[in-house]
Amino acid sequence: MLTDARSKRLLPARLRPVAARLEVALEEVHRGGLDPRVASVLASLAGALVRVITFGEAEDRLRVLEVKVKAT
Repeated sequence: MLTDARSKRLLPARLRPVAARLEVALEEVHRGGLDPRVASVLASLAGALVRVITFGEAEDRLRVLEVKVKAT
């Protein structure tokens, strides 16, 4: 499991709640309280969210670089 310190170091702030929910879901599947199919859907949605956020962050970085190149 991710500790708070490790989570802060490794994950963007927007993804920390997602990781925490997935950890809870993992524990619930292990205990038998959550259907593995539901957990699989949650993981799939979380993966899609990560891809969208990653794409957005890459777009932001690219935009900054384009502004710097145009300024030179």
